[in-house]
Amino acid sequence: MVARLDSELAICVKQWGWSYHHIGIPTNEKKEDEVYLSDFKFYVSGFPTSPFGIEWMRFEWLYYLK
Repeated sequence: MVARLDSELAICVKQWGWSYHHIGIPTNEKKEDEVYLSDFKFYVSGFPTSPFGIEWMRFEWLYYLK
Protein backbone atom coordinates (compact mmCIF):
# COMPACT_ATOMS: atom_id res chain seq x y z
CA MET A 1 0.00 0.00 0.00
CA VAL A 2 1.35 3.42 -0.96
CA ALA A 3 1.06 6.24 1.58
CA ARG A 4 -0.67 9.45 0.55
CA LEU A 5 -0.61 13.03 1.78
CA ASP A 6 -3.36 14.40 4.03
CA SER A 7 -4.57 16.54 1.13
CA GLU A 8 -4.91 13.56 -1.25
CA LEU A 9 -8.18 11.68 -1.57
CA ALA A 10 -8.56 8.08 -0.44
CA ILE A 11 -8.93 5.41 -3.13
CA CYS A 12 -12.60 4.94 -2.20
CA VAL A 13 -13.27 8.58 -3.14
CA LYS A 14 -10.86 9.05 -6.04
CA GLN A 15 -11.44 5.76 -7.85
CA TRP A 16 -14.69 4.34 -6.50
CA GLY A 17 -16.69 7.58 -6.35
CA TRP A 18 -17.52 7.55 -2.63
CA SER A 19 -18.35 10.99 -1.26
CA TYR A 20 -16.41 11.46 1.96
CA HIS A 21 -12.77 12.25 2.78
CA HIS A 22 -12.16 10.14 5.90
CA ILE A 23 -13.60 8.88 9.16
CA GLY A 24 -11.92 8.92 12.57
CA ILE A 25 -12.43 5.89 14.79
CA PRO A 26 -11.44 6.06 18.48
CA THR A 27 -9.25 3.25 19.80
CA ASN A 28 -7.42 2.31 23.00
CA GLU A 29 -4.86 0.26 21.05
CA LYS A 30 -1.44 1.73 20.32
CA LYS A 31 -0.82 1.61 16.55
CA GLU A 32 2.59 1.14 14.94
CA ASP A 33 2.50 4.22 12.71
CA GLU A 34 0.69 6.65 15.02
CA VAL A 35 1.62 10.32 15.15
CA TYR A 36 1.05 12.49 18.23
CA LEU A 37 -0.86 15.76 17.71
CA SER A 38 0.13 17.77 20.79
CA ASP A 39 -2.33 20.60 20.15
CA PHE A 40 -5.21 18.11 20.38
CA LYS A 41 -3.60 15.65 22.83
CA PHE A 42 -4.21 12.52 20.78
CA TYR A 43 -2.51 10.13 18.39
CA VAL A 44 -3.60 9.44 14.80
CA SER A 45 -2.71 6.62 12.43
CA GLY A 46 -3.90 4.70 9.43
CA PHE A 47 -5.07 7.49 7.13
CA PRO A 48 -2.03 7.56 4.82
CA THR A 49 -2.42 3.87 3.91
CA SER A 50 -6.15 3.14 4.30
CA PRO A 51 -7.99 2.79 0.98
CA PHE A 52 -11.23 3.46 2.89
CA GLY A 53 -10.08 6.72 4.53
CA ILE A 54 -9.98 5.29 8.07
CA GLU A 55 -8.01 7.24 10.66
CA TRP A 56 -7.49 5.65 14.08
CA MET A 57 -7.58 8.12 16.97
CA ARG A 58 -6.10 7.31 20.40
CA PHE A 59 -6.91 10.00 22.95
CA GLU A 60 -4.71 10.77 25.98
CA TRP A 61 -7.69 11.23 28.27
CA LEU A 62 -8.94 7.67 27.65
CA TYR A 63 -6.07 6.41 29.81
CA TYR A 64 -7.42 8.35 32.78
CA LEU A 65 -10.84 6.68 32.52
CA LYS A 66 -9.48 3.19 33.22
